[in-house]
Amino acid sequence: MYINLGNFGTVTSVGLLGKEYTSTDDIMPVSIGNSVFYRDKVYKSDSEGNLLVNKAALMFSLIADEGISVNDETLEGYSLYAASDTDLSITEVSTASGSGTVEEGAAGTYDVNLTGPNVNIRYKYGNMTSGDIIYVLTKQGDEITQNSLLIADGNGAYVYLTPWNEAVEAGQSWIAGKVGTVLNADGSYKETYNLTFNVTTGSQA
Repeated sequence: MYINLGNFGTVTSVGLLGKEYTSTDDIMPVSIGNSVFYRDKVYKSDSEGNLLVNKAALMFSLIADEGISVNDETLEGYSLYAASDTDLSITEVSTASGSGTVEEGAAGTYDVNLTGPNVNIRYKYGNMTSGDIIYVLTKQGDEITQNSLLIADGNGAYVYLTPWNEAVEAGQSWIAGKVGTVLNADGSYKETYNLTFNVTTGSQA
């Protein structure tokens, strides 16, 4: 789960996803489903003094166009794919389980009302294929708040807008942006999609 970037001498920090990390820091946890998260150190050194950077953290940082820096110096030449001018269109969004409703709003946005915990929202995008690998960044404003790794199936992809089993209190509202980078099952780049959920919590919560 680490990539060898070579010898940088003494490394005091590595910058990923717009944040500076030291060797004692863990990466932002990656949700891989069913309340399971991947966690590990951001970076470490091998026996020869080479810098080993966590592959998952590096990939999410490149997807977010945040790049990577070492000792506050930006490293050039790191990318995953050529930028695409066309995003994948969202073709369907609906609640699959739990107490809540979802309605289409302005282009690319959906209004969600939660009245209970564990609301599973399913969505599909153009040219979706079972087995697609989806790296999802969750944003609130410009801040990345979560990383998720999904595998699309016949029912599409899914999202939970609250932590599992967390009580939902009425009268709350927030905006959750989802940026999905889709790879084919063989790991080749497909395209990206953008989803925005305007979330409110209802009186039955």
